[in-house]
Amino acid sequence: MMRFTAFLMTIVSACSPVGSSDTSHVMRDDSASDDGELTDTATTDTDEEELHPLGLEVPDFALLDINPSSESYQQTLSSADLVGQAYSVIFLDSRCVTCIDVIEDLWAEQLENPNWAAALPLFAVQSIGGGEMTDTVQRMVEGHDMPYLQDTEEQGLWGGYQALNHDFFAVSELGMLDVWLPLYIWPQDLSLYREYMQSRFK
Repeated sequence: MMRFTAFLMTIVSACSPVGSSDTSHVMRDDSASDDGELTDTATTDTDEEELHPLGLEVPDFALLDINPSSESYQQTLSSADLVGQAYSVIFLDSRCVTCIDVIEDLWAEQLENPNWAAALPLFAVQSIGGGEMTDTVQRMVEGHDMPYLQDTEEQGLWGGYQALNHDFFAVSELGMLDVWLPLYIWPQDLSLYREYMQSRFK
């Protein structure tokens, strides 16, 4: 677990504002531009280490898969189906400028490394306010069969994870948080995902 903590600190340092020497309170602020699209900026409003402590039990979920290409389309996928299975979650929003690139790149990584997909399946979770099957969501799910789960007010999985847009979480076989990756600067932060996955499957 210590190596993941050190790895996480490297990520937080990389995401700190230019010229800042304090890397312990960095988070990303999803603020809407005039046209309603989300923009990515770094702030220092909260302690992310306390927000996402490794080894913490993650929230349960039961959400509808809205990806027509997924084998579980229109079915409810739940954490109960994943007991004893490691898995990963990426939080995305259809109003996000770069989310289409994020999901396409992560899907390409899984296709190139099928052992990653088999051992650590990836689920995308759409925000409540992002709309269920807008044109943007359709573009995001097009061409891959990754389950794309729609969050709900009842479930509130984004809140349960204290997630921001582009947050990636890996969950251990015991249902504990194994790593949190703030993939905020795309495509540069794709290397953070690769580094974690390579370290996991050495």
